[in-house]
Amino acid sequence: MEALISSPTLTLPGLARNVSRSSPTRNEGEKMNGLKNSPTEEKKSPRLHLMRPVRTRPRTQVGTTNRWRFPESSGGDLLGTSQAVKSVPSLDDALNGIVIYPRDITEYMQPESQEKEADYDDFKPLPSIDSKFVNGDDTKIIKPTKSTYFIPKEKKTKLSAEAFHYHSRSATSSYEPDVLLSCLGTLWELHRPFLQRSSKLTELLEQAGHYASNSYANSSDQSRDRQIMSKYRAELNSSSDLPDLKYQQNISRPSKMEEQMIKIKLLVEDSAIDKEAFAIAISNLYRDELLVDEGHVIGVLAAAHEIQFSKLVNKCAQVMIKNIQLRNVAQFHRMAIKCNQSTVAVACERWLEINLMPQLSKRIYLRQLSLELLHKTVQSSRFFTFNEYDVFKLICTWIYLIENTSEMLMPTYAAVVHYFESMPKNICFLLGAEGKKYMSLFQIIRYNGITDVRHLDEIEKMNMFPQSHFYSLLHQHYHSMQNGGDMFSDLRIELNGYRIGFILQEEPKFHSELIALHGFYFEAKAIKQSHPNSYSFFMQRIRPTDNVLSYKECERQAFSVRPERKTQYIIHVQSIHGNNYKVHKTDVLSHNFSMTTHGRKSQVLNVDGIQLPVYVTFTIFFPPSD
Repeated sequence: MEALISSPTLTLPGLARNVSRSSPTRNEGEKMNGLKNSPTEEKKSPRLHLMRPVRTRPRTQVGTTNRWRFPESSGGDLLGTSQAVKSVPSLDDALNGIVIYPRDITEYMQPESQEKEADYDDFKPLPSIDSKFVNGDDTKIIKPTKSTYFIPKEKKTKLSAEAFHYHSRSATSSYEPDVLLSCLGTLWELHRPFLQRSSKLTELLEQAGHYASNSYANSSDQSRDRQIMSKYRAELNSSSDLPDLKYQQNISRPSKMEEQMIKIKLLVEDSAIDKEAFAIAISNLYRDELLVDEGHVIGVLAAAHEIQFSKLVNKCAQVMIKNIQLRNVAQFHRMAIKCNQSTVAVACERWLEINLMPQLSKRIYLRQLSLELLHKTVQSSRFFTFNEYDVFKLICTWIYLIENTSEMLMPTYAAVVHYFESMPKNICFLLGAEGKKYMSLFQIIRYNGITDVRHLDEIEKMNMFPQSHFYSLLHQHYHSMQNGGDMFSDLRIELNGYRIGFILQEEPKFHSELIALHGFYFEAKAIKQSHPNSYSFFMQRIRPTDNVLSYKECERQAFSVRPERKTQYIIHVQSIHGNNYKVHKTDVLSHNFSMTTHGRKSQVLNVDGIQLPVYVTFTIFFPPSD
């Protein structure tokens, strides 16, 4: 087909074989198309219509291969355009052939005189796809500049020693370093005046016999250090960004011999400190405005704590508090405890008290929590949860992730239940070798709030704790049902109260949750007031005839007709204002809930100036009747 289209004329059956294959002239073409033929000529030549060829467009050959292109560069000739592009080498392929990535930092730290200019004659031209390219008369030769070089992300160097040299060379090119620090298998060339900000490095200088204090042997050394510091900080503070991760090719080795420099050595055993973090830490010794990004803040804090750079430690703490998220809260807390940063540790714990159940419990980052941190968070009086059974599910899921380190995706709770059900039945999980260390977590669960029969059956099948404990739990529920709801466990509501919570994430005018406990039903309410950002929170007892109870909710549930029920309760409201946590709560209140209009409603908690989302928790407890 390509041959037929590319041929200017066609050889049809019945015609002479000596027909010329050259392109027809204009007059001949018009005659062939019947533009100048008279009717008499058509009658004389009955087969003249067979000589009319198919209308064709001549194509021009492109490149050295058999590829073709229309002379007019129309946007519809996709095949010709694609073939023309493939017929010449790509510019990126030509450039990648000459780009050399140094394996060691010493390769790009050579003097500028040894740098070689790129030979632009070796580059192959990239013809432009236009009329000049088609005619073959003119082509464009693109000579690359420094901005033309393409370095893929995987080839870019990580921020390590070159980041520090970026700081220490740009402003002190005329001043040579006088301190050689050996740390992490790398030699770091430093300037003595800037080491005063690090207590550890200053101590190392004193041990080496050289003092980094304000006392100098002569005035010339003091004036020299002042000139270095003033010029260096003036140029460094003009840029507010960290250096580019590419190699700095203008770095040259100092002329001073290493034998004339003060040599100190710092041993670092913390695995959290790598060359990147250490480079950022010591480069901030040269800056008045400290720069730390979120991605390196953990390692930089460890490095700053190691060299005792107090200002940088405080800066890292501020960055951590502002950037607490699901993926880093556990790591931030671990490093804050290690570096004695109580403010960061408290901020992480407050974040977990609110977000552990609604957010972190559904993500794989739950595995990063330590047993101590999880225990402390769940036991806190500010801990938010939707109900008590969710706390049991949270602990079981965390244990599953700890015991199955190969799991990279968040498992479903059905998989967690199946994991515990598949264990040997001759001994419960908490009494076995694997479960003894988790005993403290199950001791803080409020089992008197797990009253659903389906949940109790699931706990029994999982065989988490001895059967005697499970039978004791069933006995408490039965005893409470037979004694009008009285709870005979620990009488402290802060430790054994039944909790139910909900989150206000939008602007609702009304929100309610049903509380069912031992035959008594309550409705926890949140009502938006006319004043902006103002809400009222209270609870009220539900009568058996109220429409709030559906048949599905009370189909298999007991319903107490006891006229009064003495109840202790706490209303707890939390919200986040920037990095601050606002807590509004009542004291432990007591009320005899009855069926009457005035006796069925609790005390109202009014909160003004609250911002969404709002985390609301109602805690109730039935003390023994008099």
